Amino acid sequence: MTPVARAAGRGVETNEAETGGELDVLIVSLGSTGGLRAVDEELLASVRRAGASATIVAPDPPRPVRTLMLTDLRWARATRRAVTAELKRTRPRALIYSTTTAALLWPRAGAIRFDAPAAGNRRGRHGLWQRPLERRRLRHSPLLLPQSEGALDELSAGIRRADALVLPVPVEPSGAPSSVRDIAAIAYAANPAKKGLDRILAAWRNAREADEELVVAGVSEGELRRLGYRLPVAGVRVVGMLGGVLVGMTTLGLTFGGYLSETHKALHSWDVFSGVIKSIIFGLAIALISCQQGFATTGGAEGVGRRTTASVVSILFTLILLDAGFTMFFHAFNL
Repeated sequence: MTPVARAAGRGVETNEAETGGELDVLIVSLGSTGGLRAVDEELLASVRRAGASATIVAPDPPRPVRTLMLTDLRWARATRRAVTAELKRTRPRALIYSTTTAALLWPRAGAIRFDAPAAGNRRGRHGLWQRPLERRRLRHSPLLLPQSEGALDELSAGIRRADALVLPVPVEPSGAPSSVRDIAAIAYAANPAKKGLDRILAAWRNAREADEELVVAGVSEGELRRLGYRLPVAGVRVVGMLGGVLVGMTTLGLTFGGYLSETHKALHSWDVFSGVIKSIIFGLAIALISCQQGFATTGGAEGVGRRTTASVVSILFTLILLDAGFTMFFHAFNL
């Protein structure tokens, strides 16, 4: 059996001949999601099939934080540490950074493979430091490897280069289509804004056939309405968390633990904390309205009945307004 060693950080197993000395290609994998890890392992296999020696290095996952700016900073610093440690062990002839985030704080220049630049998915205050640094990295990179023509088109004219090589993600054939399909497509949208659910729904409206259905899992219909999505929509079914577990396990072959892991990554402490804040404010509003109506009661038992009805109506109306106000506030600050 060929001896193996593990690359720095959360790397994959590699031959000892490919570590501790000369190496053709070092793939720097951000590895923040299962999808990124799978894509990078496919790239590693392709490079090896071409006859080159290659390995993957990936950082240990940093502690989750709330904002995208801090999240990218933590991942970029962790990646730099992992690459620096690996460069002390090996002497790769070429580096491929998988995602622009992995390349933001690179210790050595290399090719950059990306599915979307920060200019496209880190707009506004979420990419204040990433976008200018990303432009510098893309200009100084010896080779750009966008995963699609669309990713290449998102680059500004000053960065887009004629020598960029589109390197798509390999997709295994799914076999002959069945004559009967109960579900045409599935979208996991635990974080609708990050997952681009609005674009998915827009594309679905244009592409779906009359008898096809898109299943949206990982988020409740009520939450989507709160975020401003107009539901229900023809050909779209929102199944929420439990439905997402059932669909993922029965249709996509996911394990229960895998689904919980991805859900945990999408769930932040603010999601719970914001609910606690709203509960306190709602409770205070209910108490104040009830006390005000109680002190204003006159006319005996009949007056009590009228004030009780007025309290219920006032409370419901106030809670709706407060919830709408919280929604607009959270949305404005991307909380």
